[in-house]
Amino acid sequence: MTMTKTEFLKKLAKALSDLESDEREKFLSYYREIIEDRIENGLTEIDAVAEMENITIIAERILNDVSAIEIPKIKHHPLTLVFVIISFPLWGSINIALLITICLFLFGGFVSCLSFFAFIFKEQATAFMFLGVGLMGLGFGVFMLIAFIALSKGIKHVLHNIDNKLFNRKGILK
Repeated sequence: MTMTKTEFLKKLAKALSDLESDEREKFLSYYREIIEDRIENGLTEIDAVAEMENITIIAERILNDVSAIEIPKIKHHPLTLVFVIISFPLWGSINIALLITICLFLFGGFVSCLSFFAFIFKEQATAFMFLGVGLMGLGFGVFMLIAFIALSKGIKHVLHNIDNKLFNRKGILK
């Protein structure tokens, strides 16, 4: 049976209807390009399509490959959201306080470094003191930013473990 490129791609799209639209479009684009390359190499559109594998075989291979690498979605217990909301005053206030402190250290360090230029021609000792304090403030702010990122990841990990142990797998509310 002879098919045009458009007919081939429509049938392939129908065979891949189980995939999400963006994933399906990626494969359709790939096979469209293969056909167009064959046409550019001198084949007619019908001959280029005729050289393609059977649509059923292509679709089966794609669907098997995609399902083999599909990442399972983690289902959370409904009480997990309640737990996260109730515990927000604890972990949320810690994160907000750290963020404000980090911003103040970075801002203060920056302003202190700028003050170096205001005093460099009048009081060199004062200027270098401002520069030193500013660099310490910037360094401490960067250090705290790294600690903040690690703490945030740690809080996420703890909440995930609580979700797994208490609500999902081995817990009392299973």
